Amino acid sequence: MIRVKLFQKYQGLGYSAAGFILKQSLFSKKKLLDLFDGGQLCYDLGSGDGVLTNLLAASNLSCQWIGVDVNKDKVNLANNARISSNVKFRTGNILAEKFRQADGFIINDVLHHLSPQNQDQLLKKLHKNLKANGIVVIKDVEYEDTLDRIHTSFWDTRLYPSDTLY
Repeated sequence: MIRVKLFQKYQGLGYSAAGFILKQSLFSKKKLLDLFDGGQLCYDLGSGDGVLTNLLAASNLSCQWIGVDVNKDKVNLANNARISSNVKFRTGNILAEKFRQADGFIINDVLHHLSPQNQDQLLKKLHKNLKANGIVVIKDVEYEDTLDRIHTSFWDTRLYPSDTLY
């Protein structure tokens, strides 16, 4: 029921059904909810249009979720699509962002947009801001998986033409 309500909210904002369905196929909602069970504060870094963050927040009302993305249009869409009050989105550079001590961080298809030095800097920063028994979930391109690499490169060069992909 939550997915349907969220889908209707996004669709009402002009978000494509295909885009929403694709976002749903990239992760296991149940697995992520299990990993963040009991958390009070979690971040989604590179949250984009907020589909994942909004879904997790609406499914886990006891946790405060914060999505951070550099694209203000996507952040505006994410905020307008909220169906629960325990989630907020803000525009920001995740390398410069000041994080509070958190129970968890999600980095979903973001690291390949950062140089190896910036990847290292970000991961050290997350470690420093992670509560004891906290978790960092990283989903990114598997370089050895040629199809994954080609598919991601195809879309990323169109969506983010000024980015260097690593």
